[in-house]
Amino acid sequence: MALAGISAALQGMVGLAAALLFLGAVSLAYFSVRRRWAVGVAVSIAALIPAYILCQMAIYTPNSPSHDGPQAAFAYFGDLPVDVPIFALVAVAALEALAFVLGVRRRRSHIDASSVKEAVDSLPDGICVFEDSGKVVLRNTVAERVCWQASGVSLANGRRFSDTLRFIEEDTADESAGGAFVELADGTVWTVSRERIEYDGRELTVLTIADVTEERRKTEVLRRKQRCADLLTEQLEGYGRQIEELVAAREMLAAKVRLHDEVGANLLAIERYLTAGGTRGGTRADLARIRSALLDGLDFLAAEAHAPAADEIAVIVKTAEALGVAVHVDGELPSTSHERHILGCALHECLTNAIRHAHGKELFVTIEQRSSTLQATFTNDGIRPQGPIAEGGGLTSLRFLAEGAGGTMSISWKSGFSLTINLPVKEESHAI
Repeated sequence: MALAGISAALQGMVGLAAALLFLGAVSLAYFSVRRRWAVGVAVSIAALIPAYILCQMAIYTPNSPSHDGPQAAFAYFGDLPVDVPIFALVAVAALEALAFVLGVRRRRSHIDASSVKEAVDSLPDGICVFEDSGKVVLRNTVAERVCWQASGVSLANGRRFSDTLRFIEEDTADESAGGAFVELADGTVWTVSRERIEYDGRELTVLTIADVTEERRKTEVLRRKQRCADLLTEQLEGYGRQIEELVAAREMLAAKVRLHDEVGANLLAIERYLTAGGTRGGTRADLARIRSALLDGLDFLAAEAHAPAADEIAVIVKTAEALGVAVHVDGELPSTSHERHILGCALHECLTNAIRHAHGKELFVTIEQRSSTLQATFTNDGIRPQGPIAEGGGLTSLRFLAEGAGGTMSISWKSGFSLTINLPVKEESHAI
């Protein structure tokens, strides 16, 4: 049966298939020319001609009044058996499929201008290369999007685009935030770098635009946390000064009270010595007692000048509660003032660590009496350290204080911050 004798439905299907193959051949020719692929151009031409003929055969009308010129030729093809155009359709489809496979393989194994453009467009950062005149040599989609949002025009002049970004950078320069940046209307933040290169005898400028939105957000969060930490540090320093003033005031008050009592007692003793025995005065024994009392008073003044406050630990615990940290003491505090002073300094340092670094809400102090050694361990419920703790400032002073008293100090971090102090003791402990 000839093609002209088949049904209109089947003839329409053949025409549709031929039209699709014709469009495929045109697309193949376009991409082959664009990629400068000679084989693809030849295959597309070889597929384009039979696809066009098949389209004309499908729309050929046998009863047309004129069969002159091209119509006569298509009339001839229309009288061919139906197997011939179907075979031609299959051959053209196979040819285009082969060209497609070869094109994919060539794309994977060859680098051309189109491949470079696609690779540059896939980058997350913007790139724009332009001449001194502003002519754009290379750009990607990210650079085009940034240019549109920054200036409201398409990226046609690289120098104008660079000047626009520089103007925005100067307006948003902030050294404390890490230098200049470009913040667009959509909330994204970009940094811009410029580099001069020489290529093929031409001076070019490479404009690189990096997206730092997430880094900028994290930087702002860290800055807010740093401000909070600085404020907390100021509060801790204020509480420390208050503690020092309170301790000094209590020491001065205790010294004044004792000095008053000693002076009063010595005055009474001197009066008894002068009035004892009538006109002869007191005995040598009375004089010796007065002398001993005066020496005791001097010893008291010397001892009070160096004695730490007995309530130092209680003041630190109260300060911790004011800062929102609960202090739990398990065990008995030492009886000697010097040992209590060392533990008070350790408690103050661990409280500072728990608030500033660990962000803890509870501070635990475990005190154990082992033979002639007192062991105090300080821990908290805060964030575990990420690595070994570098001693400095307060910790160094605390170690010097503990070792000066004949003790030791150790710090561990793997299972959470823990500070342990061992001190030699000679007296019994009592609960506070």
